Amino acid sequence: MLRKIFFLLVLLVLGHVAKAQMAMSFDGSYAIVGQHFGHYQNGFGIQAEIYYYDQRRSLIYSLSMDMQRFEAKTDYVEKYKEAQHNVFDFKYKITAYSIPILLNAQYRFFDKKKIQPSLGIGLGFYSYTDKYKQEGQYTSNTDLFTQNAFGMYPQARFVFQFHSDFGVQLKSGYHYIFTHEPLSYVDIHLGLIYKI
Repeated sequence: MLRKIFFLLVLLVLGHVAKAQMAMSFDGSYAIVGQHFGHYQNGFGIQAEIYYYDQRRSLIYSLSMDMQRFEAKTDYVEKYKEAQHNVFDFKYKITAYSIPILLNAQYRFFDKKKIQPSLGIGLGFYSYTDKYKQEGQYTSNTDLFTQNAFGMYPQARFVFQFHSDFGVQLKSGYHYIFTHEPLSYVDIHLGLIYKI
């Protein structure tokens, strides 16, 4: 049901884009782990986002997709290795991936030509995967454990428009994923935004 609602919301946003002032951004990000991420280190990611500006109401609507990657801490990997009780000396690599696809709404406080701050929230679908890779001299094996869930993303954004069509944006937010044990992390984005 949530997927159908999300799909309808996407169609509503895309139905207006032809008449809108639009922009697109590409960011790199740094993610700080939070609740139930204790055995992972802080991670890195990338994001692409397309924006629709409602100039009359000072609102910004967007559709975003990003991927964050987290490496497990060394002590957690060692504990996991000991728990396997393998006869052979395997190496283990444990990583986690978070892939959110979100619809976002932001309020732009004032519309100066060069400085554009805004606050907002994103809602949507998260795919979260733990990847356990076992590597031996002659064999390797990978186990994936994926959870799909609804999540939200309160966010703050600052754009410095250094050219009529190009700008630099700094964005930060708090991801909260409604999995069986809720997951959370804070990310900080820096990237380029341009009008399309």
